[in-house]
Amino acid sequence: MNIDFVILAAGKGTRMGGDSPKVLASLAGQPMLQNLINTTNDFKQSKRVLVVGYKANEVKRLIKTTKKTDWVKQNKQLGTARAVKQALKSLRRGSIAVILYGDVPLVSYSTLNKLVNQAKKDSLALLTFNKEIPHGYGRIVRKGKHAIDKIVEEKDASPSQKEITEVNSGIMAVKTRYLSKLIPQVQNNNAAKEFYLTDIVSLANKSKINVKALMLKDNVEVLGANNPQELHDLERAFQKRNAEDLISSGVYVADSMRLDIRGETDIGRGSFVDVNSVFEGNNKIGQRVSIGPGCFISNSVIKNEINQGGIFVKEISPVMKINLRGKKREFLTNIGKSLNMI
Repeated sequence: MNIDFVILAAGKGTRMGGDSPKVLASLAGQPMLQNLINTTNDFKQSKRVLVVGYKANEVKRLIKTTKKTDWVKQNKQLGTARAVKQALKSLRRGSIAVILYGDVPLVSYSTLNKLVNQAKKDSLALLTFNKEIPHGYGRIVRKGKHAIDKIVEEKDASPSQKEITEVNSGIMAVKTRYLSKLIPQVQNNNAAKEFYLTDIVSLANKSKINVKALMLKDNVEVLGANNPQELHDLERAFQKRNAEDLISSGVYVADSMRLDIRGETDIGRGSFVDVNSVFEGNNKIGQRVSIGPGCFISNSVIKNEINQGGIFVKEISPVMKINLRGKKREFLTNIGKSLNMI
């Protein structure tokens, strides 16, 4: 079945403190929107519909995506439902529509796949999570253990509803024919006078469409960034995940909190990465390689069983000789045009 990802990316990001669109803020060396798009590209028969607004041409210029991508311009931000409504004409008949947010870039392939599978069963599938201090989030109001009645936004919640800790991530999946039926029914009868996407939950119940929730175990997947502090927290969470992925693949990492991967880096089994190492761009590191503390490695290839001290390596080249701690050594590996000793 075709999967159409609607990605809302129109925000200005005033609280970020800069002049660029929020979704272009750097995460692991590339725009955070790019990380999300890369995840959607892993789905076969997928298409992307990007709803952009502020500096739309800049977003389009800096983001790399497939030919199966439509760009939709949102001139006025009147709410998430209105943004999705503008994307409806780009959705394919018979597809599953998945609503995503350009500033929530860490949702995993596995989670999205589970959400899509729920939607295939004629359900409106919501991604929810528990938050101890739920201020600012839409609350999940249930009717019984398994059924969801509605989502109530913070501004419209009663005192008792504000005590609910299960909250809405905003991410959802539903068959396109249901979405096309529900979105036009959304009204702006609320305190903010906005067209809330969350209103389709109660509308789905009225239309006898099952509403199901997939509750996340790892809330990191739905971390967003609205200011520099949140962007910092997002970066650290992402880098920790990268380090843990390396560990699970058989790489020894001295400290998962002191490793940065900014781009695509492949490290072979049995290799060791010491603290404060940074990998930038595209890197290929062989098996049983030892990367010493404080290394910066950029766009390089290091073959098997190389012991790398504290160095700066940049750009790929065939073979080079360097003087390492007073001893002349030849690296029979692709190690770089420029190398600065630390």
